[in-house]
Amino acid sequence: YISANGGNGVYCEGSGLMVANAFIGFDLDGNAAGNNLTGIALVASAENARIGDQTSASGAVYVGGSIFYGILCAAPGLMVANAFIGLNPNGTAVANSKSGIRLYRSARIGDRTSADGAVYIAASGLQGIHCDGPGLVVANTIIGMSQSGTTIGNGRNGIWLDGPGAANARIGDHTAANGAVY
Repeated sequence: YISANGGNGVYCEGSGLMVANAFIGFDLDGNAAGNNLTGIALVASAENARIGDQTSASGAVYVGGSIFYGILCAAPGLMVANAFIGLNPNGTAVANSKSGIRLYRSARIGDRTSADGAVYIAASGLQGIHCDGPGLVVANTIIGMSQSGTTIGNGRNGIWLDGPGAANARIGDHTAANGAVY
């Protein structure tokens, strides 16, 4: 549990970060105990980070209750899988005040090769995903809904591709059994 910090829950400047089996912004009962800035902040040098482990259900990452973003990434190569942004393990909303995931570079949200690779994004104050970097791929992702299927929308858009910088985005993958975006 990484909670109630004055800054970010996790702040990374180095490449290759792996976060798995983590509860960021929650107390032991799953209630909001957010971090004052962002749940997970990755600066430009934090390339190829992995948030969540899709090879095991116990590799899940839960991020919620942040003043700003659930995940903020300025580095290329981010992979998010088996993650629950704005939801606790019971599927209750624990909102991030701004976007669930804020991206400035290429990223892959959801792993289409594994059912355990799903990403849920709900209860964000603004966008579920806000991206103004090129090469975003979103697959096996459920936006605005909890693990139990309860509708818990985001404040504005599910996915916001912001301007010409967000070129070559791909939402959904029809070639994979786990490629759908809901």
